[in-house]
Amino acid sequence: MSREINIDNYKSNNVQKLSNYSGLTVSEKIDLFERYLKENPNETIHYNTIFEGYNIGTFFIYIRYLMRNDLGGYSLEDLKRMEKLGLLEKAQGKVYEKVKNVKKFCKKYPYAFSNAHKLYQSLDEKEKIKFERVLKDYGYLRERKSRGKLSKKIEEELNNSQIGGVFKGAEIEEVCKEYGIKNKEKNQILKEFGSIENFRKAYIEYMVKMANAKDYTEIERIRGENKESAIENQQIPLVRNYYFGNQDLEKQRSILNIISYIYGEEYGYNMVMDSEIYVILERLLKENLTDKERQLVELRFRLKKEDEISKNVMEMSRPRVYRVMRDQVIRKMRRKEIREILFSYIYRPSEEFVRAYFSKMDIFENVRKQLSNKDREELVNMAERVGIETQEDSIEGMPIEDLDLSTSQLYRAMKYNGINTVGDLLKRVKCKKDLLTLAYVSDKDAEEIIKKLAEIGITIYNEVKKERNMVGIDIKTLNLSPRAYMVLARNEIHTVEQLVERIKSKDDLLQLRWIGETTANEIIEKLAENGITIYKDENEEAIKIALSKLRIQQEKMQELDANILYLKKQREVGEQLKNQSKGEDDNGR
Repeated sequence: MSREINIDNYKSNNVQKLSNYSGLTVSEKIDLFERYLKENPNETIHYNTIFEGYNIGTFFIYIRYLMRNDLGGYSLEDLKRMEKLGLLEKAQGKVYEKVKNVKKFCKKYPYAFSNAHKLYQSLDEKEKIKFERVLKDYGYLRERKSRGKLSKKIEEELNNSQIGGVFKGAEIEEVCKEYGIKNKEKNQILKEFGSIENFRKAYIEYMVKMANAKDYTEIERIRGENKESAIENQQIPLVRNYYFGNQDLEKQRSILNIISYIYGEEYGYNMVMDSEIYVILERLLKENLTDKERQLVELRFRLKKEDEISKNVMEMSRPRVYRVMRDQVIRKMRRKEIREILFSYIYRPSEEFVRAYFSKMDIFENVRKQLSNKDREELVNMAERVGIETQEDSIEGMPIEDLDLSTSQLYRAMKYNGINTVGDLLKRVKCKKDLLTLAYVSDKDAEEIIKKLAEIGITIYNEVKKERNMVGIDIKTLNLSPRAYMVLARNEIHTVEQLVERIKSKDDLLQLRWIGETTANEIIEKLAENGITIYKDENEEAIKIALSKLRIQQEKMQELDANILYLKKQREVGEQLKNQSKGEDDNGR
């Protein structure tokens, strides 16, 4: 049996329900609107506005719906009162006005609604009043967006107008989807930086600051200052190191972990790695370690899967693994020849490098995007000019125990003389004679130390060899830093005459191995302090005069060294006699 529905009756019943909602007439509800707007002249009525115990927001929506759609249930007087209150203005016109207000404010304060509270606190009283008004407009637009009442055209316009908040633009959504960034990290970026573009700019400046850091201590300080920032959030896949190859990210991290484990933690961050680094490291491990040692490295640093590792290695106890890694792997891999090969594929970035790299690549790690050969070559050259110097940095910080000296007595002698690192030793020692001035260091001990330093690429000269092979003013007369002294020695430059003869310009200095911009500038500066300018051939006479002065200075230094050595030996003899006399007195008692 079919049932006939009377459409007119259905509509009439619904209109009556809407107009008599909560037992109040339309006129009584408009009375509420008038009283509310009189008491709150700067407010508007929203869907959830409560007044005098009534949800007048709901009343407003129902009545406006009736009047806009001409459904009846109200009088002509009711209609005029609503128009007079401005509650029947066209919604679209109202939206555009609010969009205009919000855009105008955000032109002055980009991404104002990404961190509204922080911005509000920074404004003066006049600007705070403006912000409060615009915040209402933003709230209105946000509400319409949440209910799907905002047109796509307006929403797109707001997304592209640096508004912030819910109008954040499509780009960050695409970036988060592409790189697997979760909502928590996405919100952190927006709250702190307002947009993905602002985040990119800030991160590049951060990496420039890292590149300009003087040493690893400063790098750690910079990182510590930003530990709460999205910049240091390890859940965001940012480029922490620069890699020219196409290896997966896990292998890149494994390589850096191995290098920092063997050579020091300063090599685990802010490094540039050549595309061949993995192949070279794999070859060095294979050629210099036993199968067991190599597999331990591969297992510990996840270069291989567990099913690729032998059963014997898998069953080794932790203490034994630790001993093998410490006593065998590290000692073998720190040998001079291995270090020189490996570190020719690792560099430090310069500011120039960082800016050039991020002009070609995004700040987010992307294994799918690779540098062209031309870009790679350009960047490698930038990194080499600055980065190669840092090979000496970790040598200076190397604990004296890592020299692998033969006796514990010799280590104790070093500690007694205040020498805890190779850098401490190099500050005190330029030749064998300097070693012999140290307490409890014999001729045999000095020879061993010279040999061990040579293994890591540091030359300490024996006086006999020096008399035979070196004629001229010792390079140490220039008072260079240990690093500058070392790199000149490793380039077979031992006298000022040799330096002046080989170097005619700064470019000549930069052509030498292991010499970068900083060291070159130091050498030029020290020469200039002694009256030697390397840029002009016509300065020959000035150079002769300067060399003559240096020669006199060297003679005085040698005389002073001899006096110090003599006094030191006298003191040691005096202490021995005193101890001997004390022992005789004790026996006499």
